[in-house]
Amino acid sequence: MITTRRSVEKDFELTFEIKKSALKDYIIQAFGPWKEDRQLAEHRKDFSSGQFEIIEADGVGAGYLWVRRTDKAIYLVDICVSPEYQGNGIGSRIIGKLLSEAKARRLPVELGVFKVNHSALKLYKKLGFNQTSETQTHILMRSLLPAGYRLLQPF
Repeated sequence: MITTRRSVEKDFELTFEIKKSALKDYIIQAFGPWKEDRQLAEHRKDFSSGQFEIIEADGVGAGYLWVRRTDKAIYLVDICVSPEYQGNGIGSRIIGKLLSEAKARRLPVELGVFKVNHSALKLYKKLGFNQTSETQTHILMRSLLPAGYRLLQPF
């Protein structure tokens, strides 16, 4: 059973280890050598936003999710599933819930993904995301707007 719960301080180390195991290679490819102290400090800053959720598979921490909700969009800032849990549909189910929420709120879901993370890019395209732009390191994507939604002005 896949569930999410709000993170608490004791989850900091878990989320950092998941980030490290799942994203370290992409971070190195995008930004150069992994600097543990710098990554730890950046993760602490992100985690301190209070917006992290822990993804649990049968009660075990399998990943984390960081979502920002506004009146214009739902931003999937980060989703990270531990490598041993990848390929089991966890990411698809979690993102599917976000897409359902977005549809109910008549909002798009937006995200950024490392250009070198081909498996995530493939998943996002399969789930209906389209590229909107790119940076040096990331592809920015948006879900198709729900039926009946009219974007009055660009984001």
